[in-house]
Amino acid sequence: MKKSLLLNTPLIHYPMKNNPVDIFFEEVSVKAWKQKVQYLLAGEDFETKLIRKTSDSIGILPYYSSKDCKRKAVTLKNTTTKTAVYIDEINETEANLKAKKAVNTGANMLFFSLHHPLVDLQKLLDGISCVVYLQCFFLDVHFIKKIEDFQKVQLLIDPLGKLTRTGEWFTDRSLDLNSCKRLLHHPNTTLCINLSNFQNAGASVSQQLAYSISQLAWYCETFPEINHINYIVSCNTDVLVETAKLKSLKTLHETYCNDLGKVIDYTIIQQKSSFNLRAFPSSLNLKLESIEHLIGFSSSVDIICSMPDHNTFFDEDTHFPLISLENLLSISKKTPLRFEGALAFEKVSLQLVEKSIALFNEISKDRNYIDLLEKGIIQRKIQENFHKIAENFKLSHEIHIEHKIAKTYPFSKPSKKFTTIKSLLPKKESELLEQPIWEQTYSNS
Repeated sequence: MKKSLLLNTPLIHYPMKNNPVDIFFEEVSVKAWKQKVQYLLAGEDFETKLIRKTSDSIGILPYYSSKDCKRKAVTLKNTTTKTAVYIDEINETEANLKAKKAVNTGANMLFFSLHHPLVDLQKLLDGISCVVYLQCFFLDVHFIKKIEDFQKVQLLIDPLGKLTRTGEWFTDRSLDLNSCKRLLHHPNTTLCINLSNFQNAGASVSQQLAYSISQLAWYCETFPEINHINYIVSCNTDVLVETAKLKSLKTLHETYCNDLGKVIDYTIIQQKSSFNLRAFPSSLNLKLESIEHLIGFSSSVDIICSMPDHNTFFDEDTHFPLISLENLLSISKKTPLRFEGALAFEKVSLQLVEKSIALFNEISKDRNYIDLLEKGIIQRKIQENFHKIAENFKLSHEIHIEHKIAKTYPFSKPSKKFTTIKSLLPKKESELLEQPIWEQTYSNS
């Protein structure tokens, strides 16, 4: 992959309007700032005390100057973010009522997760006129006939996501690819690349990006006629790094397609991160979700999904779904923060792009994404990173137990079913700390 969009462009700093820092503090030179910091450190090491390392070993500096970043990662896409609600379809009538309520509350779009091809779309979509995405956890070439009567319905298919998440194809590799080719001839069907599978399993940011672009490379080779990709993403609550991640994803997609000489449009769909969810206290999850929404709006993702039912682990949390949607709609009406041009954001974006390209090139030498998955290399690398994150969380956090009636077990359990490829299980960064406490508290529940 050439770095064709990594231009040697001088950075421009765009000061925030009415920035309180500009109003209440006089401008200070970098030299004067360093001298003051060295004095206050009183002999302590600057790097150890003030530079934070990400799991990709990127040092987040306490300040950035134009000398730190003489070029930036360029992306051409900018968009207005729309809001959506994600509904897990178990019963068509109940899901339809939830959907109508969400639209009446202010949601622009709807996402339904479908688990079998026998779902009655007439019941599910009755009275709904907005854009609808169907995220299918099955692959059925005959299902496409059901959506032909609905002009605003998009079918999302994700064969590599299924293989990654479960360790199995829908049927087998050959049959799945033939089914995908037939489905992709329909204009209402598009492929997905599920970056959130990696984020929810504990992957570093460069791993999330490189593995996603590796999937893009495989799709471009396997289905050369594709002209659109949907990226499903999720974020943790590190605003700087995650905002830079979403810009880096745009840059990497555009760079790769540019090198191929192809024009492949893309949509970035942000869904709730399960990696961030806390078992104790569960009320914190609403605040964490609001930070995720803020990151999405600041990064101009195309769609942000509220996933109301994914926050509730206790019977007492029944009010969470309404608050979750209201939070998303409230943030959508505010002017989002824009980081474009800010030195820290540009520097971290560039570092993430470079690290992701290096990892992508390493994957592409003699192998492809599926080869690494079959050998368990991707799973092992992500597991190593997860343990690093979870150990740091365990050492730096305390848990305040909520004595409520348990509704849902918050941690993933490995499947007992034999699979030829090891599945990539979703994790929680709080897992090493919270799971033993949960097991002890609710073992008899």
